[in-house]
Amino acid sequence: MIFKNGTELKNDGYTLAFVGSGVDICYLKEHRELRDAIINNGAVISQFPPNTPAKANHFPIRNYLMSAWSSKVLVIEAGGKSGSLITAQLAFEQGRQVLAVPNSIYSQESRGTNLLIAKGAEIYLNDRQLLLNDKKSFAAKTENKRTSAQVKKAGKRIRDSKKIFSPLEKELWELITEKPQHIEKLGLSFSSRLSFLETLSIMELEGKIKRLPGGMVCKT
Repeated sequence: MIFKNGTELKNDGYTLAFVGSGVDICYLKEHRELRDAIINNGAVISQFPPNTPAKANHFPIRNYLMSAWSSKVLVIEAGGKSGSLITAQLAFEQGRQVLAVPNSIYSQESRGTNLLIAKGAEIYLNDRQLLLNDKKSFAAKTENKRTSAQVKKAGKRIRDSKKIFSPLEKELWELITEKPQHIEKLGLSFSSRLSFLETLSIMELEGKIKRLPGGMVCKT
């Protein structure tokens, strides 16, 4: 999960929580209050259908989605076999900026974060490292407004006709059939691993494809 902190609040941030189950299932139950707070000022995101329980093999898939949606990935604490290292490795492969909090080399809980620093992760010392600089921030806000306007226009066109495809959507549409296929298999055949899940999610929201249990997908 990506949790909200003071820095995000001061910079009009919001929280996204990526889960390894359906969005209607709260794992663990003691996190229900936290989940509700996130929904009020953000979103809970999952690529699994509703009513899907959390399973161990869901979390590496969740981690891929989480790093793909991030500009920067910060690992605060991780042991030598922590699942956070998987997320960080995916972020490296996706060209994301990875930051890690340094700690004692004798601490078992810091072996993973220190290893990330040795592999090239930026040493994290203060929360300003998670922010874009002023010029980039202004450019990002401008781009967000432009993108938002484009999305609204695209949404209107899609309501008029489902035959409108971006180049990436067209490529994925040609790979997907009416017979259910596994998402991982499709991802291996797609030209851009970085854009695969994003394109898949957009096409699902547009009603062009539908997700099925077991990580399967097909045309609508």
